[in-house]
Amino acid sequence: RGVTDTLVDGPNKLYFSHYRQLNYLLDRAETRIAQWLELRGAVAVPIPASQTIDWDTQEAHFSHRHAAVAAGLAFWGRNNLAISQKFGAHQRWGSILTDMALIPGEPIDIDCGSCRACIDMCPADAIGETREDWNSEKCFAKLKEFKKRGIGHYICGMCIKPCHGKLKTNEKK
Repeated sequence: RGVTDTLVDGPNKLYFSHYRQLNYLLDRAETRIAQWLELRGAVAVPIPASQTIDWDTQEAHFSHRHAAVAAGLAFWGRNNLAISQKFGAHQRWGSILTDMALIPGEPIDIDCGSCRACIDMCPADAIGETREDWNSEKCFAKLKEFKKRGIGHYICGMCIKPCHGKLKTNEKK
């Protein structure tokens, strides 16, 4: 949170440096875990933490956010990020595809509740009341603008800054 606290009106070079380092650490961890799985007879494919394969559609090999939500590690936030109760939006995700038998998680029934902090922080005005209201075109246009400001990468972080999780599970009616 100390790094995202330095964000004022968009990404800065400190944020970018930590973004790159975290992705590097995730990639290394995924590779080591995949090797461990393979030594035990499983097939394992580590997926890069942040590698866009189609810039026009903003698609990657695999969505780590979708995996985190499906596994019950996070829920969808208004900002279209996978939000955890412990860290809010302050985490990076990584994935390893494997054929090893694992105990599956279950999606959690949590949402942002009355929190709208990311809506107020978004410099692109891309976040709405629901995840479905998130405007990817507005978001990406702002990322392009930030890249030209000297960051050199399509990142922002402004909707991450105020998101701290600490939400309670929704009660079933």
